[in-house]
Amino acid sequence: MDHPRTPSNESTPKTRRRFGTLFLVAGVLIVEAAAFVGFMTFSGGPETAHAGGALDVVATDPDRAVVETLVLDARLQNNRSGVTYVCDTEIWVQVRGRHLGAVEQEISRLNNEIRAEINATWKASEPRHLREPGLETVTRKIYALLSDRFGHDLETGEPVILKCVIVAGTGFRADA
Repeated sequence: MDHPRTPSNESTPKTRRRFGTLFLVAGVLIVEAAAFVGFMTFSGGPETAHAGGALDVVATDPDRAVVETLVLDARLQNNRSGVTYVCDTEIWVQVRGRHLGAVEQEISRLNNEIRAEINATWKASEPRHLREPGLETVTRKIYALLSDRFGHDLETGEPVILKCVIVAGTGFRADA
């Protein structure tokens, strides 16, 4: 004899299948999300560097700290190419803290002489040297000029001028 099917018998397997499918999809999504978060955590890259120890060393001995001081802030000209170019230029030097006062005093005392020497060096520079991205050649020339002027520390033997930094604009034609 045929058993009549009741609606409740028929809906129970379909409901179970629907919930089973829903649980399966939700489980897969949760596993994928966990895998994604884990991947992002491990592939986040290295932690940022912290220079706390180096800063403490500099702060404890200000005489050994490297500081910058301005030597010249002027518009320098160069006409070696036949056309006069003017360039807004700042020249800075890096010195140890113990030499800062003496260097600043010498710069203020002989400001015009130092300015004339730097200006002559800039004017004599080849145009290709003024087009270098880091002005390496001109920086070397001005560093040598300033290093000769300020000499070496008598105690340590290191040069008073540790580094020369030139901050220069791109320049513009002055005769156009």
